[in-house]
Amino acid sequence: MPRLGRPTDAHGDATRARILTAARTAFSDLGYAATTYRLLAERTGLAPSALYNYFASKADLYRAVHADVQLENYAGSILPAISGTETFADRVDRLLESFVAMNSKLPEAARFQAAARTDTARHSELASLGEALPTQRRLLFEEIVDLGIATGELSNDHRHELLAMLETLTVGLINVSAEPDVHRAAVSGFRRAITRLSSYTNEAK
Repeated sequence: MPRLGRPTDAHGDATRARILTAARTAFSDLGYAATTYRLLAERTGLAPSALYNYFASKADLYRAVHADVQLENYAGSILPAISGTETFADRVDRLLESFVAMNSKLPEAARFQAAARTDTARHSELASLGEALPTQRRLLFEEIVDLGIATGELSNDHRHELLAMLETLTVGLINVSAEPDVHRAAVSGFRRAITRLSSYTNEAK
């Protein structure tokens, strides 16, 4: 009897990638509830039953898309962008620059991130994703702020406020990521604000 489950050959991997691409667009544009396996079957040219060979449920598929987007964002864009920076100002500047690059290169991923904030809060089977994201972001922000404290650009007295500011900044950018002009303008403003914050801190010493 043939074993059930996702094929592991090259053809299977290509099909899985095609499903993930179609699902990312559908989840981004339609949301989790309105995206069905029937719709994805039409978009991929597969039978609805074939999708279950790769993803046992829509929630599993959503988690896979979510994982891919996060990998592209962090490992593929953010971490390479900030690597090698030695100051808080430079690291935040590169971080913000990577947001613009991601939005231009992968607009569907940006739309998915914006939609995910609503979907993970609305559907209990996706709740764990919504809970994990802030933790990942905050670890990154802690490293950035602690670098600024170590270099003397920032004061440890304001560490909590600075972490909250970066969190609010990023969430706001995610919310407007589907509007490229607004997103670029917001990033430009935030970059100037961060530069002024660093300059002000140094002048106040």
